[in-house]
Amino acid sequence: MTITDMYRSARTERKSAFVVAATPIGPLAHAVDAYRQAVAVRVGTNAAHHSPPHCLLALSFDEEPSATDVYRRALARATRDDRGVNAVTLAALTTTPVWHGLELESGELIAVATRFAQEVAASASTRHVAVHHRLRLTLACGFEARDRDALCEFAHRIVDPALPAEWRVGLWVATGGDWASVPQVCAG
Repeated sequence: MTITDMYRSARTERKSAFVVAATPIGPLAHAVDAYRQAVAVRVGTNAAHHSPPHCLLALSFDEEPSATDVYRRALARATRDDRGVNAVTLAALTTTPVWHGLELESGELIAVATRFAQEVAASASTRHVAVHHRLRLTLACGFEARDRDALCEFAHRIVDPALPAEWRVGLWVATGGDWASVPQVCAG
């Protein structure tokens, strides 16, 4: 599931959707970018191209845009001791008829998401944050069935799950259909 898929209900009401996601940095990120470029040139774009490569950790819908500071501060407190997450295992490169991506395992990423949800709940009891325990980075989704074999081949040729990566956790907000990364603040 992509960041873009997560905000569809919030978009229609002009409220904001907040997403905490981990993005890879390093050789794995370069391979994912090369895969996405190869797919775009040779097959065409798919739904995964609508947002940067990421692993969804937590989300909240139906918020007023003014809630950005609450979420930004909660993430700063939740990641206070984290400069980057390295304890991530790439469990599998999975290709199904409707989704291709990397299955991840990381108690550290889930702990960050859980701390974030707790921080948000402590700051305003009416807000609800859903923590995702199934960690995945989408390579391709929403593609035509006829493109499946080519996408599988590209994924297995270009994306090596053994490549190293550091994972950066960030906050994203969507209001009216436009996604923006929210700059982090120091924890306070």
